[in-house]
Amino acid sequence: MTVYRSGNVFSGQALDLQLDTYEGFFTQPKLQLLRNGMHGQAQEMEFLDSARMVLKKAEVTTCKRDGTPDWMPDWLFKADRVTLDLRSHFSEFRAAQPARIHLAAHSHHFWPDAACEAHRRALADAARLADNKWE
Repeated sequence: MTVYRSGNVFSGQALDLQLDTYEGFFTQPKLQLLRNGMHGQAQEMEFLDSARMVLKKAEVTTCKRDGTPDWMPDWLFKADRVTLDLRSHFSEFRAAQPARIHLAAHSHHFWPDAACEAHRRALADAARLADNKWE
């Protein structure tokens, strides 16, 4: 099973998820988080709601994979329990309708704050560099 949420990817052997509350769990999950590049695995992942989750018996890192089968990260964080709270990563979209629980995993998903900031910087660069195409 694989769940795509706002650029983050969660996959595991079994998923039990209540779609109305986004409460549930994944067994043997692997995860990749867009904003900070964190990836890893856990024995179990419990979804508390649409933005918070708990990893049990987790191993995570932000070291980039090199593509070789025997790759090992330079560092690896291991813990019996890790709580992830992604609410702050989507503050602009969540502030627009604070009571909304967002579950869509398609083109209408929330943009992470990093994407919003990147769009603002791109717009500023376009305005600053307008008509300098040939310089």
